[in-house]
Amino acid sequence: MKNLDLTNCDKEQIHLISSVQGHGALVAVTPLDMKIRHISENFLSFIERSEDSHLFVGSKLSEILPHDLVVKLQSKIRSLPVQSPPVSLTWGSFDIYLYMLKENLFAIEFENLGAVREDFDSQSVMQSYLTNMSKAKSVKELSFISCKTIRELTGFDRVMLYRFWAPSWDGEVTAEDKNVGAHSFMGHRFPASDIPKPARDLYLKNQVRQICDSHERSYLIYPQKTDEKEALDFSNSRLRAVSLVHLEYLKNMKVRGSFSVAVKVEGALWALIACHSEQPKQVPHSIRALCDTVANCLALSAPAMENALGKNNEIQFYERMLSIFSHLKNSSAPQDELFRMSDEVNNLFHSHGFALVKDNVVSSIGITPQIADIKSVAAWTLDQMNESGDPLFVSNSLGRIDQKWEYLKDHISGIAAVRLSGYDNAVLMFFRPEVLQTIQWGGDPRKNLDARQYQGVINPRTSFETWSEVIRYTSAPWEDHEIKGVVQFKELIFDSLIQTQNLISELGQKFKKN
Repeated sequence: MKNLDLTNCDKEQIHLISSVQGHGALVAVTPLDMKIRHISENFLSFIERSEDSHLFVGSKLSEILPHDLVVKLQSKIRSLPVQSPPVSLTWGSFDIYLYMLKENLFAIEFENLGAVREDFDSQSVMQSYLTNMSKAKSVKELSFISCKTIRELTGFDRVMLYRFWAPSWDGEVTAEDKNVGAHSFMGHRFPASDIPKPARDLYLKNQVRQICDSHERSYLIYPQKTDEKEALDFSNSRLRAVSLVHLEYLKNMKVRGSFSVAVKVEGALWALIACHSEQPKQVPHSIRALCDTVANCLALSAPAMENALGKNNEIQFYERMLSIFSHLKNSSAPQDELFRMSDEVNNLFHSHGFALVKDNVVSSIGITPQIADIKSVAAWTLDQMNESGDPLFVSNSLGRIDQKWEYLKDHISGIAAVRLSGYDNAVLMFFRPEVLQTIQWGGDPRKNLDARQYQGVINPRTSFETWSEVIRYTSAPWEDHEIKGVVQFKELIFDSLIQTQNLISELGQKFKKN
């Protein structure tokens, strides 16, 4: 095998796939003369004509479509501003989608509108969704309500909220609604290579991605390249055919119908609402629009709730820090009193112990290692600070950064350390012990690196049975406000209070001598 690794997933140029899925058809025209420059091989059959589509390359669009529709399309294209996002319109039983492929070349995609069953009251479903969202008390509840609503709207076997975790971009199913017979992936993680960067980037351009039938053939677009021999960029396409790797991935999951809606927050991909069905399924245009609305409501509500919860935790954190400061400032020996208040300090930082190393003297309390080990960790931490130029060092996996610290896992798997001002080698350190974590993966994340028929692109996993991984030498993560709080605690308690008290004490000693 040569040059096969998981990063190959991030190199696949899926936006250049010059084929369309079978539930629609594509034609590309120059807007000035409305001549056909590219056409999918199924276009004529899609509009119920028997001729070969590629024979019409170079012909007027009006030779295959009604004149009044061509006039409408040309008028719409000419009215679009430069760099306009794609636009939709309807004509008869067709949903038509227009977007710019390149300068002076526009793609026109046709899909059947699809029929919504007559007894389905989508307005009632959406009203119920908005009511339930307004009552939700947690992000988990918001996510479940969204999955349940989209399953009601679409009828898929399983609907999952697939949350992305930066910086690894692994995904985790944090909410799910499914029928009785569907396999559950609730609580399972999937490696970033399952939805690689090119696919994630395309979701930022196209919020909805539909694969009606993973077993259905795709249709080539003629010609495959422009007159300048350039590949066509179908980043904005809704019909773009599916990567062979992803098709096999779906087949391995026993999924024929797939539908995904991106949840975007501040221009980044926060989550996907992923829908799966064992049978082919096409979502009507009107229902897709409602699913967009559900995802957009979640994109507004969930991060706002997370931010509010985080802000509340931050406010409580600083209130407790100020309470400690208020107590210490009334003490004649604030450093000694700080260690007597170790329970309050450890509760503030969710640490199990802390240590102060100054002038090669160690003061420690709580669950901490031996004095010699504390000195070694302090020296190593100061080296990291010197190398980075940052007076702060934080990690929740000390033993994973450097294996020589693995033996300290019961005392120091997590560390938040800050250099003290006014000293060459003084550091304050907060410690957290190891917390064993078991991750349930949706199949072994280590993919098969056999190249097979994919010309060097790795194969998708063939099994999605639960695969457990135990994470060692890792503590509970440090929250952002705790990391900032370590510096502010140092500034408030040590730089301000203790140094002032030390200065007063030194001056007092001088006056006594005089």
